[in-house]
Amino acid sequence: MTQTVKIRVARREDLDAINAVIEAAVMNWRLPERIKRLALPSYRYTHIDYEHLEILVSEMIDIGIVGVAGCEMAEPN
Repeated sequence: MTQTVKIRVARREDLDAINAVIEAAVMNWRLPERIKRLALPSYRYTHIDYEHLEILVSEMIDIGIVGVAGCEMAEPN
């Protein structure tokens, strides 16, 4: 069965699911557990990030959020 993936702008109520995806990714790095635990907090999104980033999520109907991208607008050079 093929799942359809939908990409949309993240909502504040997505924050827990977004951070769960990030945690799953970080915890799969091939590094010692201690390093992953120390690094993880700096990768988590907070409500403040919504003020500075455009955050997109990829979502599958039966699974939920499976991916995330945060983009910050930059000034042109």
